[in-house]
This record gives sequence, structure tokens and C-alpha cells, in this order.
Amino acid sequence: MEKFLCLFLVVCMFVSCKKNESDQVTQPSVVVYQDNLTVDQGKWPVDSNSVRVKKFYEGHYLIEVDSVPNVIAYSLAPYDSINYYYSVQLDATMQFSSSATSGFVGIIFNWIDNKNYYVTEVTGKGYYRIWQRIDGSITTIQTATLNSVIQTGNLAKNTIKIIQSADAVQLIINGTTIGSFDCKFPGVFVKVGLSTATGQNPVKGLFNNFILEKM
Repeated sequence: MEKFLCLFLVVCMFVSCKKNESDQVTQPSVVVYQDNLTVDQGKWPVDSNSVRVKKFYEGHYLIEVDSVPNVIAYSLAPYDSINYYYSVQLDATMQFSSSATSGFVGIIFNWIDNKNYYVTEVTGKGYYRIWQRIDGSITTIQTATLNSVIQTGNLAKNTIKIIQSADAVQLIINGTTIGSFDCKFPGVFVKVGLSTATGQNPVKGLFNNFILEKM
């Protein structure tokens, strides 16, 4: 009798474990804001100054940075501040005013104010990098690293995606996972958007297909 009772309990435990496994369904991500950025709908900033231009241009949202070296310009998505884990994806095309291919386009994320934010970027030479500005000081998270999945040269288009979790950001370029990097979610309301930065030459960042998802 004891043998049959033990066998019965083991079977019940096995069935219970299998049920718990099946109950652990991953919640799907939810698109909370999306814009193909082909037409000005009066949501994204359109303005200019002596250093940069933001406008809609030939079916893209354009951020152009003039000849000042090592300057970043960005536009934040016209969406309420985020207080949850999220992903951002966009298409970024680089256009250069000379034969030089120095410059950066990418995603600005975990933006709190103009002295506190993170940026992930790709270059016209096939590099990517991740850095942060905390209280105005810049810290490198990932140095510029060459990767063959990045399209290079003038008018090269790359699809860039980040996934922000509690302790890390995952970077995906052109459908290939590059890696996960130390980047804690700030735990406060943040914003996300588009970024363009100069190397030593003027550069235009042309953006399309912006998608923000709640994870």
C-alpha cells in the first residue's frame, strides 16, 4: 500500500510541475507609440539654430548637425514619459556632405534631462558604441566596436533596436543581437528619441519607422 501511495504522490507532483510550466506564459510586448516619420503631423520638433536642423525632408525625419566637431543633436519622441521596461526600434540612414564618413546616428534613451541620458549609435564605417551622460559627465559603456552587420558608407541604412530591462540594455542591429550591456533602468520617468552626432564632419541623420513598445 505504501508503494502505491508513493507512486501516486510522485505522479501528482509531476503533473503539477508540468501545469506550472505551461502556466508561465510570457506577456507579449505592446506598441505604445509608432510613427513612420514620412510626413510632418505636427508632433516632432521642427526647428533650427546655427549648429543643427530638425525637420521633415523627402520622406524622412532629418536631424542635421553642422561642421562643429563632436556635437550631438537629438529629438525626443512626442510620447508621455516612460516608467516601465521598454524597447525602441528605428531605421537610421546617414548622409554626409563630403567623402568623409565620420558621424553617428542612433537612439537616445533613458533621457531624464539634458545632463542625464544614454545613447547608442552606429557610424558610417561600421562601428557601434554606447555611452551615458550623468550629471553632465560622459562615461563610455561600450567603446566603438566594428561589426560586420552594420551597413557602411554614404546613405547606409541600419535598423537599430534596444531593449531596456532592469539591469541591462540589449542592442540589436539589422536583426542581429549584438549583446547586452550594463545599463540599469533609472527607476524614474524617462523619454526616448533619435540622435545624430558629428565626428569631424557635418552629417545628416535620416530617420523612419520609430516604434516604442512596453515590455
